[in-house]
Amino acid sequence: MEDISRELEREIARSKPKPYQKDRKTRILIVDDFGEMKAGEYLKTLITILSIINVFCFVAAVFFYYLYTDLSRDANPVKNRLVLAEKKVTELTREKEILMARLVISGKEPGIE
Repeated sequence: MEDISRELEREIARSKPKPYQKDRKTRILIVDDFGEMKAGEYLKTLITILSIINVFCFVAAVFFYYLYTDLSRDANPVKNRLVLAEKKVTELTREKEILMARLVISGKEPGIE
């Protein structure tokens, strides 16, 4: 047995190769019809961007649905008032025409200044 000094032991310990550790990063490879491999890393970014856009569109759809239901709930009374106003306008127009016809038949001039 050899007498190894402590410095030499430390040197040996430092120089020992570390066991191989697999790279946990996933990679996308595209293989074409001729067997050539190409990197497909841009697909990861494309999928990430499309996922973010998808989430944004979903949130916007939920927001617009809430906004639409709220506005449609508020629009019903306004619609009813509009229908009543249109009926009143037609009644007043008809009454005005009857009064104008009576005025013409009586032969008097309107006293509007």
